[in-house]
Amino acid sequence: MTAGFRFTGLDGHLAFVDRAVVEPMRRAGEAGRPLDHLAYGVVGQAFAVPATLAVTLAADSVGVLTEAASGFGERLRRTREVYTATERANTDLLGGPR
Repeated sequence: MTAGFRFTGLDGHLAFVDRAVVEPMRRAGEAGRPLDHLAYGVVGQAFAVPATLAVTLAADSVGVLTEAASGFGERLRRTREVYTATERANTDLLGGPR
């Protein structure tokens, strides 16, 4: 009988999702905050409201995307946990090595 195998395929993908997707999205959401209207100066006040609305909409959209990416990472973690638990249960049932 063989020693079985260990499924590690999701570990690298989980690290990638956290590092290359979730973290940059989180940073982008934090960076995209609207400026105070006074930051536009006297002449720029005419543009302050539309600019603030656009930045707010964009920041909200990035926030939604960040939540979606984070949720994807959490579902990947849960998939790994369920797979590992199922593999452990099957190993116990068949009497194989852990």
